[in-house]
Amino acid sequence: DLESFGIPLLEAMASGLPIVASNLPICKEVCDNAVLYFEKGNVESLSEQIRRVMSNEDFRCELLQRAKQRSYQFTWQDTAKRFINIAEQLSEKKQQGDI
Repeated sequence: DLESFGIPLLEAMASGLPIVASNLPICKEVCDNAVLYFEKGNVESLSEQIRRVMSNEDFRCELLQRAKQRSYQFTWQDTAKRFINIAEQLSEKKQQGDI
């Protein structure tokens, strides 16, 4: 399994699209309760969740609201600040000979 940060998931949430995602840890970390999850590799689970989203308009609207709100928690500014913080910590460790 390859996991990376879920930029496509964030883009879909910010665009107001309903999402059915694999239950991989990275998807859960990024999406929290804003999407429906299916069991990885389970076609029946995937189709069940797609049907659930498509057949219930009220639920779909609720899911879209949660997704939009979740997407607001991720900004490029915060990402840049975290990156700079990590780089500074690594630089300090290198100067101290820890790495």
